Amino acid sequence: MEGVVDRLLAQLPGLREDRPSRSTWGTAGATVGGLSNSTDHDSPQPNLLGLCARLLLVSALGLMMAGWPYDRTCGLPLYTYIGAVAMLILGGGWAGTTAWKLRVGLAHVISLVLVFWGLVLAAEVLLPRIGYAGQDAGWQCVETTPGSSL
Repeated sequence: MEGVVDRLLAQLPGLREDRPSRSTWGTAGATVGGLSNSTDHDSPQPNLLGLCARLLLVSALGLMMAGWPYDRTCGLPLYTYIGAVAMLILGGGWAGTTAWKLRVGLAHVISLVLVFWGLVLAAEVLLPRIGYAGQDAGWQCVETTPGSSL
């Protein structure tokens, strides 16, 4: 099988004959016949310190979301809360992507838990407003005047 692969690679234009060993094929930035498997050479490579910082920030946001001190029933406070939940989901995905690239399993699992926590928080506020949950909630606050009845 390796002979067939070597013969097919030799037929491709612009490829050199020497190939790296199989152990370097799966590494980031490895070259096969002079071509790199990295898509962007100018982008900085993620490092472990950056991953820890991302994970720490997103974890702090996830913990603080459990004790959100402001009203989130309607209007601008609701939109602010949804924005913070979206940042939790995006930040968890960002940390998860970095953890995947660096092959750090524990950090990847923690980031997936944070993304799941963000989805739970989003479902808590979105499902009643789209009519899926048993209770009904609105997006905008309804202002009532003191003398009127609804």
